[in-house]
Amino acid sequence: MLSRLSRLIEANAERFALLDTLVMGKPIRDMLAIDVPAAVQNFAYFAELCDKIDGAVTATAAGPFTTSCASPWA
Repeated sequence: MLSRLSRLIEANAERFALLDTLVMGKPIRDMLAIDVPAAVQNFAYFAELCDKIDGAVTATAAGPFTTSCASPWA
């Protein structure tokens, strides 16, 4: 479902950009160049991650919040 959602967002990028621009007021060029592609990548990333969860826990230092998922666009 996440993979399909990613493809649908990508296929309707201009609509999403326009709607978000109307609601948030952000320039549509930024929506098309940054926000919508990031949403597509985010859903695609987590769609691919779903079958790779093995139950292992990454060791982290006590105190600070840490995540172990490496973002493909970082």
